[in-house]
Formats: sequence, C-alpha cells, structure tokens
Amino acid sequence: MAYVDSRRLEITCGEAPYLVSRYDTSTGMPIEIHKRIGILDRKIRVINENTVDEKEWMEWIIRAFQSVYGYEYHQMSLFEPVEEIEENENESEVLCSIYDWRKGKPVLYIELGKGR
Repeated sequence: MAYVDSRRLEITCGEAPYLVSRYDTSTGMPIEIHKRIGILDRKIRVINENTVDEKEWMEWIIRAFQSVYGYEYHQMSLFEPVEEIEENENESEVLCSIYDWRKGKPVLYIELGKGR
C-alpha cells in the first residue's frame, strides 16, 4: 500500500479541507465519515479495503496519520480551526470515530500510542 505511505503536504492549509473533509464547504453541514473525500479520508478507505485483521488495520491507520501534513503561512488562518479542534475533537477522537465506523466498536486509547 504505497499510496498510504506516500507523504502529502497541504500548504496554506487553514482548516485543511484537502486533507480531511469534515464538512461540506457550501452548506456547512458535517459529512459522514464514509462519504469524506480528503487525502487522509481516501487513505483510510484504501486501508479499510485492504486489511484483514485489527492489528494490521491499526498499523496502517497510524502510518496514514503520520504521512499527512498541513502547513499554514498566516497565523490568523489557523486560529479558528485550532480553536475548533481543541473544543470538539482531537486526533484520538477522530481515530476512534473512524474505527467505530469500520468495526462497530471504539478503539482503546492505549492502542493509539502504538507505532509512534
């Protein structure tokens, strides 16, 4: 799965909509996890289609998160997105949401530290 390991950088990312499409930009409505089209979303879809067990799935999910980067030139462009992330979700919660959708059960937070 070379696609999952390929590194991607979104410059001037702001809310990073090309990395993770959390909501519809024209309506502001949240997008269901299985319908998202960002780069990380597509990597996760590839992982879901190509892994056979829980351990392999978790290893590839961590690799996908480690391969996607966002960079912003202007500090003010990050203020609202960072504030929103701090209020609503963190990487662990996003990963739990993805896992919950695929397997129908939450991942243990202890597992999130593996592979780092």
